[in-house]
Amino acid sequence: MLKAIFTIVCLAFLTTACNNEKTSGSFQDQLREKTKTEKKKTADEEVPQRPLVGRWKPVDARGENLSEADKEEIYRTAEVEFTEGGRYIAVSSRETEYGKYRLETGNETLILEKDDGTAKSFRLEWVSRSKVVLVSEEGSVTIERQ
Repeated sequence: MLKAIFTIVCLAFLTTACNNEKTSGSFQDQLREKTKTEKKKTADEEVPQRPLVGRWKPVDARGENLSEADKEEIYRTAEVEFTEGGRYIAVSSRETEYGKYRLETGNETLILEKDDGTAKSFRLEWVSRSKVVLVSEEGSVTIERQ
């Protein structure tokens, strides 16, 4: 389980966007779409650009099989760095992982592809420009910029 959480932490640092604009439909449908668009613009303005490049450290980890000792080890030893060139390196007391990353769907999905070819995706929930929650099926990790 610790390896899965480490992977989340490492990957937790990242669906192509759909164009949902309607050109026809009822007034209510168009109003709903406009409201969604305005809410998204407001969220984007609150966290401008949502930069991922840099060094990040986990400050909270949640998972069904994650012990307090595992969490403490993660907080103490894990770190991930994202480069401008689309690469990442994740380090912990147990291993070092290298790979590529990309952001999709307006910086709301992080795709991590390890150098061995395996990939994992995370939903990003931006708290601020320096704090983001990475969510996967195994759990979630909150990371802060260092």
